[in-house]
Amino acid sequence: MDNNNATLITVIITASVTLIVAIIGAVVTILSNAAARKNEHRLAVLKVLLEAAYKEYEFRTTQDLAEAKAANRIPNIKSFTEYIIFYSQMSGVFSKGKISEDDIISCLKDNKKLIDAYYANRDGLRPEYHKQ
Repeated sequence: MDNNNATLITVIITASVTLIVAIIGAVVTILSNAAARKNEHRLAVLKVLLEAAYKEYEFRTTQDLAEAKAANRIPNIKSFTEYIIFYSQMSGVFSKGKISEDDIISCLKDNKKLIDAYYANRDGLRPEYHKQ
């Protein structure tokens, strides 16, 4: 083997290794970006749902306080944790590409179980509206 062939083989090996490293780097970057976008989407959905939970809690609390005052009764204010449980469970449904009726029904049943467990372990307090 002469000097030219050895140089040519060295150049080919170097180019091949460089190309393989570049391809591996590109694949890793693509996978990393895809995972980051998925996490960003999941966090964005969770943020929107938690904001919705707070807004619903605030609206229903204000509404119940006004109705209780008008009817001269004690207000029936739900725990904010109940809204967080409900909406955080719903975030899994909303993160899916396509939502079916069965997904929503299953999520609502799971929510009921979680909220039951929350009240069962929270000083034994459970509001009357949730005993149904």
